[in-house]
Amino acid sequence: MFRIYRIQAVVRIEPQRLSQGLEEAARKVLEEQFVARYYPDLGYVISILNVKVDPEGYIVFGDGATYHRAEAEILSYVPLIHEIVEGVVTSVGTHGLNVNLGALDAFVHVSQIADDAYVDKVRGAVVLRQSKKFIASGDVVRGMITSISYAHTKGLVRVLMTLKQPYLGKLEWIREYVAKEGK
Repeated sequence: MFRIYRIQAVVRIEPQRLSQGLEEAARKVLEEQFVARYYPDLGYVISILNVKVDPEGYIVFGDGATYHRAEAEILSYVPLIHEIVEGVVTSVGTHGLNVNLGALDAFVHVSQIADDAYVDKVRGAVVLRQSKKFIASGDVVRGMITSISYAHTKGLVRVLMTLKQPYLGKLEWIREYVAKEGK
């Protein structure tokens, strides 16, 4: 789920950045601090928006930078357990699929695709034994998030998904299933 948060911060603007203008300099400082990182309370930060900076700052003795109060909006993606998401399969490994959800990548273990699924290393795909259907890199899948773990020391998030529920899986399979059920 995408969210927008409003934050307030004190931003340290180095002298060489002052020529960019306060808002632009503050936005770049906030981007360096927040963007492309996962925070348990904010989610995965995608972008900094609508930065407003107090033009009256202060200087700390021995530091040439100026410090300004700033307000901004943070656009972030917060994965939720049981959320239904769609993504593109980026790779097929020996244990399952890596799926890009846009802001984050998720992993689908081969056991969470189907009961009769196996990895065909030659084709680079996960194949279903009975139907011979397969999922390969570039395919779009719909899945449900089942687990989210966060490595605090590295700022990394791991998202696990399942494709085993009804109306989940490769979009092509879902369309076939819906067409068959609609008759």
